[in-house]
Amino acid sequence: MFKTSVSLLAAALLFAITVNTASAEIALTGSKADNKSWYFSTDGFLNTFLVYEDADARPAGVLGGTIAAGKSTSIRTGLLPGMIGFNVKAPQTNGIDMTARVAFYPQIQNAGTRTNFNSQIDTRELWFSADGKFGQVLAGKALNLFQGKSILTDMSLFGVGSTGGPNSPGTTLGHIGTGYLYAQFGPNIRYTTPDLGGFKFAVSLVDPSQIAGSGVAATIKETPGVETELSYGTSFSGGTAQAWVNTLYQKAKFVDETMGSVVAAGVSGGVQAFYKGAEVMASGFTGQGLGSILLLDVDSLDAVGKERKSAGFLVQTTYKFDSTGTKLGVNYGMNRMQETDNDEATRISTGARLKEASAAVVGIYQNITPVWQVMGEYTHTTNKWFNAAEQKSDAFTVGTFFFF
Repeated sequence: MFKTSVSLLAAALLFAITVNTASAEIALTGSKADNKSWYFSTDGFLNTFLVYEDADARPAGVLGGTIAAGKSTSIRTGLLPGMIGFNVKAPQTNGIDMTARVAFYPQIQNAGTRTNFNSQIDTRELWFSADGKFGQVLAGKALNLFQGKSILTDMSLFGVGSTGGPNSPGTTLGHIGTGYLYAQFGPNIRYTTPDLGGFKFAVSLVDPSQIAGSGVAATIKETPGVETELSYGTSFSGGTAQAWVNTLYQKAKFVDETMGSVVAAGVSGGVQAFYKGAEVMASGFTGQGLGSILLLDVDSLDAVGKERKSAGFLVQTTYKFDSTGTKLGVNYGMNRMQETDNDEATRISTGARLKEASAAVVGIYQNITPVWQVMGEYTHTTNKWFNAAEQKSDAFTVGTFFFF
């Protein structure tokens, strides 16, 4: 027992511990600069928002949508849940850096009940990567390429945006469904080239999903999905800029062989530029079999298995004042769906499908300290259906973030 305690104490004394506002790091041996040590670090954030929403009554004879009817108040996480991540880096070998990451994303809301034991703890990241002169190879669960940068560049990523309703079990929507589709975190094997004069190209084999819709689903997946991204980043006097284009392709078959197969395919892209305190950003997507909010497995097909077409865009401008660190921003986005022949023929009997969903967000974001932020947002969301019905909502949000 004594020898074991001495061994543990000796091991503990080898730990070199450094802490900063971005992460907490533990060097297991040696120094970080020599690339010969194992390193462990943590990072994360917590957020809480008070949200009040006033929404119109839901129209009769409609299907889908991003708005829950009525007046409501909730205290909840925003578009981002909470997060705590754990990172391990191995000693560099033959010029190759090996890194692994596990990150959990918990949420605080009770879904409208006093007693709730089912708050989500979402394992969104579980991957390792190898980096070298050849570029990077990543394997595991990570944010997918298609539409990934669209959500990461949305200013309401650190806010609420469209709520999706006060009792939604997951996060709020931001501009999911009203400017882009949710990229989702998924299992994939990805290769990214090294930086080539500011350009990078990535290709990812992703775990294939069912492609589903109005009571039908193509569930036989014989090949993986494929996502790609070509990106460019640069800096200039007083600012930076980036641009990207990414694609998605996946095929799936129906169990009923007479229905054949369906294809989900899309392209998206965007540009973003910062100059001194100002930022402008625009992104968009188009494709078939993608859906209106979530990718592939909700409303991508009509009742006879035909792919629906959809498109969307998001435009944004923000300005950050150097003197106070206050950031003001406004953005506007919209997703549009097309009716198939079957959707149009069955509009009266089964209900009208969602035609478009849009949202405008005005926000103010203030850092009290480098790790503590407070913010306020106003969001106006509109849904329109193919029978000319409309529904609107206004949401007012105040909240706070802690980063570590």
